[in-house]
Amino acid sequence: MQSQAVPDNAAADWAMAHLPPEHRPVLEHARNLYLTCHYQDEVWSEELKAQVRPHVADVLTRIDHLRRQA
Repeated sequence: MQSQAVPDNAAADWAMAHLPPEHRPVLEHARNLYLTCHYQDEVWSEELKAQVRPHVADVLTRIDHLRRQA
């Protein structure tokens, strides 16, 4: 089965709806940056920076879980 491409911001909207609340701020901020600024103008608070690794770990765990189900 081949998946259809969706815009990055639509994919982020879908993912945010499926993430636990504590992991949504990182993706929400990244989505907003994607939509509103250039890479060189990005600003991440220290609080958000501290949340990136836990967010990534959670997403990778979810991907592995889905891969094992397939």
